[in-house]
Amino acid sequence: MMSSESRSQDFPIVELEAIETQPLGKASVLVVDDDAAVLRAHTRTLARTQLDVVTASSGDEALIRLQERAFDVVVTDISMPGMNGIDFLRAVRLVDADLPVLFVTGEASLDTAIDAVELGATRYLAKPVEPEVLRASVASSARMYRSILRGREAASSSGLAILLRGEAALEAAFDRALSTLHMVAQPIMSALTGSRVAWEMLVRTRSSELPHPGALFSAAERLDRVRELGRIIRAAVVDLLPLIPEDEMVFVNLHPDDLLDDELFDGSAPLAEQSFRIVLEVTERTALGHVDGLAERLARLRKLGYRIAVDDLGAGYAALSAVVAMRPDVVKLDMSLIRGVDADDVRKGVVSSVVGMCRMLGVWTVAEGIETEAELAAVTELGCDLVQGYLLGRPAPLTPR
Repeated sequence: MMSSESRSQDFPIVELEAIETQPLGKASVLVVDDDAAVLRAHTRTLARTQLDVVTASSGDEALIRLQERAFDVVVTDISMPGMNGIDFLRAVRLVDADLPVLFVTGEASLDTAIDAVELGATRYLAKPVEPEVLRASVASSARMYRSILRGREAASSSGLAILLRGEAALEAAFDRALSTLHMVAQPIMSALTGSRVAWEMLVRTRSSELPHPGALFSAAERLDRVRELGRIIRAAVVDLLPLIPEDEMVFVNLHPDDLLDDELFDGSAPLAEQSFRIVLEVTERTALGHVDGLAERLARLRKLGYRIAVDDLGAGYAALSAVVAMRPDVVKLDMSLIRGVDADDVRKGVVSSVVGMCRMLGVWTVAEGIETEAELAAVTELGCDLVQGYLLGRPAPLTPR
């Protein structure tokens, strides 16, 4: 074992009647399949739960339906003439990153499963799917999406509206948020022994204007103050290190712009003095293209004693190519891979393949988003080294030992 958040939210399977009590109205589903018999069968199955069901016989037709009205869930085949299900999902993600898309396919394969997971597919079900499984999957997905929509509405009407104001107002709001900035920590455990081996440090504010890390960093990007924010966060982490045993690692998230900050590479900086226990977790890898000499910069950080982690492998923007490009010491498997892995043979296959690759490369794996005992047992059996999630501990302030 190395001596060296769950960001997820619990969306249990619920009945459609419970969903329809939510203020967003009757749940609607778009069913896409080139087989008319399958369309009829899915429609009968879902209509019995009083869903509003709309059908499309191709990916192109489905995109037209999505332009005509809003849906809570999409259920689609993969193998279709013209635009296949993967290309359809890719087009959907250009419009809505959160709309639940469930694949129901008679030609399941590891390649399409990996594509589906990386594009943020909600479920990957093999035909013939049991009616109760389809109904439950659609119900839980609709509930998830409605929760996201309520969050969007709340953010728009209160906190995140500040991002739409002028720069002076945003600057003032950002400064107020910085005055309340603090760190919370989430434990990372050994999958085999259950002992705590590390913590992930997560930034928080008490600001109602910039109420979560995404809003805080969006403001910092607009104001060109990302490096300043990164320095404040790293200083806050250093202040908390005495509260963490020296044999436990500390994961610190980096924004891509942090990799352009000379202070990060200063061997005399307070964080560098503790580099032997620090894992720098690189996020938002789509934005790494503007970081010139990325490999050399990561090599300099390793020379200082830091370890490097790739975050969210399996999320919509993540790809295995990140492992090749960054040569990390740790890979964190996103909750989109882990959610329901105990009951999903395709996800098991993907996780097993990634873990096997990482083991061959000498890379540690962390399964994120563990929320059930069954998920914990599954990732342990599949060989994940470390585990993290609400089941094991929620993010919370550190307290003196």
